[in-house]
Amino acid sequence: MSMKKLMAALSASLLMASASAYAAPSASVFLNGNSFIQAGSVTNDAGSGANLISFRYGLGTPDVGIATWELFGDTATHTDFLSDGVHYQTATWGMSIAPGNIFNFSGLDIDLIESLNPLSVTGSVLDNVGTSLRNAYVSLVWDDQSTATCALNQSPWRTSQTIACVSGGGNNVPEPGTLALAALGLLAFAPRRKLMR
Repeated sequence: MSMKKLMAALSASLLMASASAYAAPSASVFLNGNSFIQAGSVTNDAGSGANLISFRYGLGTPDVGIATWELFGDTATHTDFLSDGVHYQTATWGMSIAPGNIFNFSGLDIDLIESLNPLSVTGSVLDNVGTSLRNAYVSLVWDDQSTATCALNQSPWRTSQTIACVSGGGNNVPEPGTLALAALGLLAFAPRRKLMR
């Protein structure tokens, strides 16, 4: 095999290896506006290559005019409680959802913070604009330790949302030295030229 062909073959292998190293687990999160975004589903994309093991639905830092969850009938773990011990900001589910499969959730109860000190929360006001979701997010973890966190759209609670989340952590991003070492390996096969004196 000529040196040029060897170099071309090694370059092609490096490009394919780096492309596959960047293939990242991803999921699609659907929030049902007919349920005031209190229910929905998470689809672990078929090409993810890893099981989805955690889904977090958070409303973020509490403030006046921000949404909050009220303890109701969901099966999530609740964290980030407000001072009344009844309202909280984060719901998290553990699971094992294989690529191509769906996790459905429901039973959440969304309310609106009117004041923090003293705490006042209303369950009779709907956000028809979406400003209450300015801190809201969904967060995902896969069993290869890949993670993704995506902001919700600031839209009315009665509007459905579909959010595509692609992981950016874990094993999906090559170590910076990996590509550099591969490039050095290619240089080792480069033809040597005589220096003219």
